[in-house]
Amino acid sequence: MAVVNCGECSGSVSQAAATCPHCGHPQTPLRTPIASSDDDGAAGKAMIGLFVVVGVLVVGFMLVRVLGQNGMGPAAMLAPRTLLDDRFELQEGQNRSLSFHLTEPREVQINLETEEKPVNVFLFNTEQWGQFNRNLGTPFGSHFDYSGSLSQTHTMKLEKSATIPEGDWHLTIERPREALFFHHSAVVAIKVAER
Repeated sequence: MAVVNCGECSGSVSQAAATCPHCGHPQTPLRTPIASSDDDGAAGKAMIGLFVVVGVLVVGFMLVRVLGQNGMGPAAMLAPRTLLDDRFELQEGQNRSLSFHLTEPREVQINLETEEKPVNVFLFNTEQWGQFNRNLGTPFGSHFDYSGSLSQTHTMKLEKSATIPEGDWHLTIERPREALFFHHSAVVAIKVAER
């Protein structure tokens, strides 16, 4: 407790004392202060800190909400980005090429399924794709290079992923010739996504 001066004799008296120990004069009880000036500074800092935390949470919530409405929220950042998504039919001897561009090296996943008949799947960079197209129609077969990590021959189902460099890429699906007289088609469902 704090010590004060007696109003009668000016002697030192405890705030809690009812009378002065020197002269016996009754003391008026003083109110206990609620907070000292040091406590006021700490309380003020705590309030400012609370306002800052609440402000950051409100702004963060609003930002996530706005980005989510524009397709750029956290879920969009974690979800794979679809590069190709198609379904088509190929007759024997036909092929179809689908192209996409990567701005940086990325992991790419290919999911392909066919109904009833197998296909060949080749992933080409632009140079390899040009070589493949130049060799189309060669009477006794042709030789061409392709990206083996995401390619497969004679398949009805393909689920592969690999990291490939930036640039233009061409995914070619080919229904090979298998019969001389009766030609069978294949329905192909293809999805390519980057992670």
